[in-house]
Amino acid sequence: MFRADSFRALLSASLSWETYEQYCLWQLVTAHGIPIDYVLPILPRLEFSTNAEALTSILLMLKQERPTAELLKHLLSREVRPPGDVFVLSTLKYWCREHEEKLGELISALLSSRYPNTSPNKRKRGGGGKGNATSGPPTADQVLGHLDQLRQSSCRLYGLDSIQRALQQAQASCSDSQRKRFGDLFALAEVDEVETTSKKRGVVGRKGKGAGAKSRAPAREVSDTSEESSELANALVVLSSTAEDGEIEVRISV
Repeated sequence: MFRADSFRALLSASLSWETYEQYCLWQLVTAHGIPIDYVLPILPRLEFSTNAEALTSILLMLKQERPTAELLKHLLSREVRPPGDVFVLSTLKYWCREHEEKLGELISALLSSRYPNTSPNKRKRGGGGKGNATSGPPTADQVLGHLDQLRQSSCRLYGLDSIQRALQQAQASCSDSQRKRFGDLFALAEVDEVETTSKKRGVVGRKGKGAGAKSRAPAREVSDTSEESSELANALVVLSSTAEDGEIEVRISV
């Protein structure tokens, strides 16, 4: 019923149809099992306020899929909209509940690829292009912007080690404006550093206690020696008094 070479044009044309007509089209798309890959190219151009029918249908299709690198690229390529546009947020939250580990690995890999381990001069020479903002992989601002929205929904995703490492790498390599704009997001990576520091201090403290215990060992020996000397002195007094009575005479030299 649908042809691959004209399907994208059909979807684009359907955006101006009535709600019921769009609903019927998406029912046919679902019934014929059209792959999600045929639908994703129109995703960046859909407006949340005027294309609710298409976005709702695509959201239902995405919930039937496991997150992949390709799906995530198309999803995060949408511009970060005001709080009213929750399409990307809803998809990510659902994947967080169902595929948290997998989603964390994909997001960390995508974010790390936006900030490769290169010198600042190389980043300046290689960056700056805005032509790929709507096509191709998402930009660093888009990835960070969507992650910042997800941060406000109390998602447990940021507790994963892979996400922590990616955020720390992004924070170390991003520009000053990005570091200021996404300060609350990068603060989630700083928690891990504080905990690591406190753990190291705890280890040092325990080592210090062990050293103190060792240093107290000679003190016990000195104390034991002093107690023995005191007992010997008392015995000497008793023997001395007995000798005065003429019963016994003992000389003890210490």
